[in-house]
Amino acid sequence: MIGHERPNADSQRTSSTRQTFYELLDVPVSATRIQIREAYIRIKHTYAGGSPALYGLVSDEEAQAMMESAEEAYRVLDDELLRKEYDGRIGVEREVKSPFNQEFGGLTAAELSQVKVPRTLNESQQEPDETSLWNSPAQETQRPRPRPTTTFTKIKKFAAHAFDKDVQDLIQSFQVEPLLFDGRSLVQIRELVGVSQAEVQERTKVSLEYIKSLENNDFHKLPSLVYIRGFTKIYLQYLGVKDSETLVEAYTEKYNLWREQSKTQPS
Repeated sequence: MIGHERPNADSQRTSSTRQTFYELLDVPVSATRIQIREAYIRIKHTYAGGSPALYGLVSDEEAQAMMESAEEAYRVLDDELLRKEYDGRIGVEREVKSPFNQEFGGLTAAELSQVKVPRTLNESQQEPDETSLWNSPAQETQRPRPRPTTTFTKIKKFAAHAFDKDVQDLIQSFQVEPLLFDGRSLVQIRELVGVSQAEVQERTKVSLEYIKSLENNDFHKLPSLVYIRGFTKIYLQYLGVKDSETLVEAYTEKYNLWREQSKTQPS
């Protein structure tokens, strides 16, 4: 149940990712309650036990930590009083819409009249299958399929030359200066290791389209932040990066910067 207790100051940003609750759920500050709920459900399904989206990405402990952070973010952002207090703590100014518009995604009465109402409950509750995010570009629509229940184990293989000295020296140089790390850095490491994009795809099970998008910094072709983090992590691990968190954070910072810049550019 969503409570009304005052959020602890330590919960203003998650310690592991240094993200606000909005960033953690991957929603804009202006998100409606419906958008926040949808984001929370998406993360909940992503980090649920046996989810194919977790294949080779995170440990059970990391998944549990992410679930707890998402629970706390949703608890606060779904409660208007707690959310308003939280916004003040992180210095966010947000236009508060009326409860009616909040519940209906901020639509006006005229816009609501044009909304297609599902004929059945099942029609409105169908969810996209997360496995489609592994194997196809973000812009492609996939038909919903039954959610697999198989429990996957983490990928333990590395590229043959991942731990050669010159490779590890290059990786260390990026870890010392993470601000320089982006998709082109992935290409440098991959080429020095001596593997192709096709081999990375085969070993990590990340689709070739996403691998190309990661390397080219084509952020508009990538899915939501939670998947970008996962794809970057497993890619780096295959190339021999044991402690990948610093470089994963550096890459996602580039994505966040692109997203902020795209909001200010005229459409």
